[in-house]
Amino acid sequence: MEEYEVIAVKAKSYLVQGIILVALLPFLCWFLFFEYGEALTDSGFLPLIIKILCFALIVILVVVPIYTIINYVRTPYNVITRQGDELTFMNKRFKIADIADINYHRAHARGIYYRTGRLKIILKDGTIIKCNCVKEVEQVHSRLFALIREGDKREEV
Repeated sequence: MEEYEVIAVKAKSYLVQGIILVALLPFLCWFLFFEYGEALTDSGFLPLIIKILCFALIVILVVVPIYTIINYVRTPYNVITRQGDELTFMNKRFKIADIADINYHRAHARGIYYRTGRLKIILKDGTIIKCNCVKEVEQVHSRLFALIREGDKREEV
């Protein structure tokens, strides 16, 4: 029986981030329209710029959380699993020997780096597979490189 290992799971923090942004949207709209409502009803160049900026801000604050939530829901809980010498990453199966490069980027805000982040695997045939919500991304990166080195050692013997 082949060895089965869960290497990476998705981070719940991305879902929380999306929900918080959606929850804050009504307060932002209230603030914009009641605090700057008078400026939004005036005519002229400056009120037009304020209207455009307010509209752009609301669009961004609607699209980004919805994208984040949809992306999170579509991501499988077990982001990376290993069975024998094959990996399954984002429901795509390939051999460990097919990996050309692995990149990761830890999430950060205001100088604080989090343990979650984005993982990108590039295969030798040029295929790029990404996931934005990997928990413990640095450890996952190290584990994948350890698996690649194990495979290289087996090929040498």
